Amino acid sequence: MKILVFPFLLIVVISLDKLYAQCNDSIRKMDSLNCSKFEIGVYVDAYYSYDFNQPKNNLNPYLVSSNRHNELSINLALIDFKFQTERFHARIAPGFGTYMQSNYASEPKGLNSIFESSFGFKLFKNKGHWLDLGVFNSPISNESPVSKDHFLYTRSLSSEYVPYYLAGIKSTWKLSEKLNFYAYLVNGWQQIKDQNKSKSVITQFEYKPKEEHLINWNVYLGNERSQLTPSFKNRYFTDVYWVFKPSKKFNLISTFYVGFQEKIDSFNHKNVSNWWQFNTAVKYSLNPKHSIAARIEYFNDSQNIVVSNLNQNKPFSVVSSGLCYNFQPNEHSMFRLDARYFDSKDILFTNQKITDSKTNFMLTANITVWF
Repeated sequence: MKILVFPFLLIVVISLDKLYAQCNDSIRKMDSLNCSKFEIGVYVDAYYSYDFNQPKNNLNPYLVSSNRHNELSINLALIDFKFQTERFHARIAPGFGTYMQSNYASEPKGLNSIFESSFGFKLFKNKGHWLDLGVFNSPISNESPVSKDHFLYTRSLSSEYVPYYLAGIKSTWKLSEKLNFYAYLVNGWQQIKDQNKSKSVITQFEYKPKEEHLINWNVYLGNERSQLTPSFKNRYFTDVYWVFKPSKKFNLISTFYVGFQEKIDSFNHKNVSNWWQFNTAVKYSLNPKHSIAARIEYFNDSQNIVVSNLNQNKPFSVVSSGLCYNFQPNEHSMFRLDARYFDSKDILFTNQKITDSKTNFMLTANITVWF
């Protein structure tokens, strides 16, 4: 019965153009923003995922987004309120769904439903310098929780193991028509509630040398000691991603990052561990409504800094490949079918019979609606 719901939802999606035409003009799609306007947006991302290893706890292992096995679920639902004038903007977007449940599990009640809540001021009237405070999306890696913005429906491991959100202060500096600079002072690595009273710093350069190229470089520095990780000290992290759009039909994005974590052992000796990843994704548009996308990635966390191996914390190292079919019948909805395969030289996966496995295969169907 769960699977049969999707054909019905697809019929609803295809009809959204007619339904949307009846909406008031004051309600616009979520990613639009007009000066001196108050706007309300709605975003709903529903999915059904089947993990062929059939995990015992019904959770697709190592994933935060769309991580429920054999269950028709809402990954992320947002009600997005925005307000902007020439020198002030604000946004509050409460979020719900399995993504919020999994990714905000460490946040206290009252904070674990904040997808974004921020406000900002333009510092100088004729310059693009802004100061924002609150909870906002992280610039690290090339994928956000909003699936419609990405080539494939499921997220790469690179995005699942860096901050999706940050809490603190964000400064925006438009250095030129091609170069933007951002500086963040935040509570920590994906923390709304500060875990250790230390603050972390992020810098971001966003460079667009030509219309078809975008290069983004981020650096993170912060103390990651907490009750769960009392041996952790400073974390150093950097990532670079490149977006290439040579034509309307073909797009490419490639991401590399590496992180270093200082730790203190039982003898008070300092040592440094690292983790790193590389991935590339491409998307080809068959026509305005149909496209296909593919991704290949390698993720290595041999000392389990950010990934806990289900098999007794042994080294985590995996190659993942993905293929996704995208159908967008109108500008307010999308249907996707995503296949994902994992392969490792070590045992990383188990199934309902607690059988060890070095591979895993998942199929995920998705319908996303926004207006």
